[in-house]
Amino acid sequence: EKRRREQREAKDLEASEEHDGKVPRTDGERDFHFLPTPELDELTGTEHEKGIDMCHAAFKAMQDYGITGCTLWQLRTNWKITELMKEPEFAGQRFVSILRRHGDIFHVEAEEHGKHVGSLRVRLQPRAESRLPGA
Repeated sequence: EKRRREQREAKDLEASEEHDGKVPRTDGERDFHFLPTPELDELTGTEHEKGIDMCHAAFKAMQDYGITGCTLWQLRTNWKITELMKEPEFAGQRFVSILRRHGDIFHVEAEEHGKHVGSLRVRLQPRAESRLPGA
């Protein structure tokens, strides 16, 4: 157990030294570092394609919730979104940041001190479908 923890800490330290600009977070046991989420038009090739796929997957998942929307956690548990978040193109990025880069499609409730990010409400913006990238 102790050896595994030391290996994990060494791996986390290596990862934090490899990437500049990460935002540290902690779960009480080990630190996480989130990468900044680039705007969609800054991405090229596969990263751009995966960014479009994620936007479309989130839009389709949101349609099931209707006008009231859902929590970030509910949306994140959608099978397609879960699979896309495993892709290397999204490694180290926060799902909430990915949605916020599409502010003309998704409205994400503002974060408040003491409120868990998973409980933030997400709704589709008016005419969101016409603003989907690649539409």
